[in-house]
Amino acid sequence: MSPTKSLAEYGDPTDRATAERLEAEDSLAHFKNQFVITDPTMCYLDGNSLGRLPRATVSAINEYMIREWGNELVDGWSHWIDEAQPTGNLLGRATLGAAEGQVLVCDTTSVNFYQLCVAAIKARPGRKTVIIDAANFPTDRFILAGIAEHFGLNLITLNNDGTGGPGSVDVDADCEMITPEILERFMNDDVALVTLQVIHYRSGSRPQVKAITDLAPKHVVYVACDPVSLARDLKQLLAEGYELKAIRAFDLFPHTHHFETVASLVRK
Repeated sequence: MSPTKSLAEYGDPTDRATAERLEAEDSLAHFKNQFVITDPTMCYLDGNSLGRLPRATVSAINEYMIREWGNELVDGWSHWIDEAQPTGNLLGRATLGAAEGQVLVCDTTSVNFYQLCVAAIKARPGRKTVIIDAANFPTDRFILAGIAEHFGLNLITLNNDGTGGPGSVDVDADCEMITPEILERFMNDDVALVTLQVIHYRSGSRPQVKAITDLAPKHVVYVACDPVSLARDLKQLLAEGYELKAIRAFDLFPHTHHFETVASLVRK
């Protein structure tokens, strides 16, 4: 699509011919040849979860298998074991604006989420309530439910999409969004952890981060799957008096632009 032409100039956006004209003028269309495509008739729209296989990845993995694993065997651990740090530094420098040593690329979203939830709960041993919303990512909901059961905690699920869940409490949420007014009703000295979405993955709604953090306790654990969103919201959180203590980043969805990140912040 030409930057000087509007979509309307190409025709009806729901018409196939319009899409074909747009693709013919797309300056990025040639990048399609860099991916493995076995069915050219398929319109693949799940790239946010698992992207198409880049042809270069096949070569890169084969190179690693033969030159590193094949040649080095167990000696390769002398440098493999530290890859989380230099890779994290690269990601932090290139996309997050983080300092050296603040970002690690390791594990998966689920592993990091579990570790941080447990750490936050153990840091407040006298508090027995944890809060999540029903529209949150299913894996996160299942993990927190398991943690709550294991530690004997009171799990509150804010029912913002009608599906309910353990400890479900109905709330009047527009487009799944948890507002400060909704959350404030449940905030008290027994709450050890609140985990919400910054951007709802289905509705796309964006809660009021500043107003919610004003309700939050001293320690905030922030989980994001988009470095751009993370950088934007970290700037706001830092401006609101939080200090960034650590970031972990990991690539759960290979071959996409998403990097999952978990940040730990403490109010100064």
